[in-house]
Amino acid sequence: GPQPRNGLWQARLGETQMRGCPAMMQKAFPVSPGKLPAEMMAPRRLEVQRPFHPDQLPMTQQMKVRWKPAGPNRWTTNVMPGSFAKIPGGGSSLVWSLRVVDAATIEHITTVRVSLPPEAAAVMGTAKDCRVESVNHWVRVGD
Repeated sequence: GPQPRNGLWQARLGETQMRGCPAMMQKAFPVSPGKLPAEMMAPRRLEVQRPFHPDQLPMTQQMKVRWKPAGPNRWTTNVMPGSFAKIPGGGSSLVWSLRVVDAATIEHITTVRVSLPPEAAAVMGTAKDCRVESVNHWVRVGD
């Protein structure tokens, strides 16, 4: 499959899509998860070995995640499962999916799922499952 090239890479963050979430939760999330400090959006050097695996990425070490294969050039990981397990209702999660599109593009999908207890969903007038998803890309911008 495609191998990301070493060099400077920059995040291009997509808009947040919300489904089945109560109004109070919709207000808690910005329109885009890209509301990050400018230094987080600056190009960063990425050096990877062949064959590429997301364990080489700085975010893997920072978040201490374990990636699982999810198809050709694809991986997925459950981020902070212990924290999400504490949310009442069970089934809540933060999942990252990564796909190497080509030598200069890595797709990074972030999906937050919050499963509300039926009683809470009824009181809030919403679905039991709330999903927040953003499709983001890491793009190579130079040497």
